[in-house]
Amino acid sequence: MTPHFGTGAVMVCSYGDETDIKWIKRYSLPTSQIIDEKGRLTAPEQIKGKSVSEARREIVNLLRTTGSILEEKKIRHNVLIHSERSDCRAPIEFLEKEQVMIKTKALLDKVSEAASHIVFHPPLYEGEVK
Repeated sequence: MTPHFGTGAVMVCSYGDETDIKWIKRYSLPTSQIIDEKGRLTAPEQIKGKSVSEARREIVNLLRTTGSILEEKKIRHNVLIHSERSDCRAPIEFLEKEQVMIKTKALLDKVSEAASHIVFHPPLYEGEVK
């Protein structure tokens, strides 16, 4: 915990960041997923089908027109997570997905051999198979 960051109060936004995901799993919290695999909102009706950035603008405009915003100012948010791809650096939106895990320890030699024939991008991930 950083003394100069935040208030110490706990706020969980389903899939807002990795800490939220850990708490959702640890405490079996209910979730609502309103972003589809194409990054479009699925609800509520006023913003359905819009991209996340379009929906944010629409929500802010709605709040402005109803007089619900007390103050606006630019801040630097230090928990926004971006793609590691240097060509896009797009914000990451977490989606809840069912996963299948396969025991691969017995296949390690075959995987290492196959990986030796792969060109990794970015190159820093080469050699990660262990």
